[in-house]
Amino acid sequence: MLSLAAQGKSNLEIAKHLGIAEGTVKLHMSAILGPQRADRSEAVLLASRLQERQLPTGQGSEGGAMDLDWLLAAS
Repeated sequence: MLSLAAQGKSNLEIAKHLGIAEGTVKLHMSAILGPQRADRSEAVLLASRLQERQLPTGQGSEGGAMDLDWLLAAS
């Protein structure tokens, strides 16, 4: 979904591409952006960075949580 958003597609265009309702896209985008309501463009940028490079080794931490601060650094 974020990949399609990164291509500049609207929620309606994403919905048509995936064969789902626009409301479903909105629901998932809200879940992706989280309760802090992260900016859509920021989420798309972070998703793009994840696709461009593999997760660096040693980024995991105890309990399965990952330190994602490396995503925020300029490439």
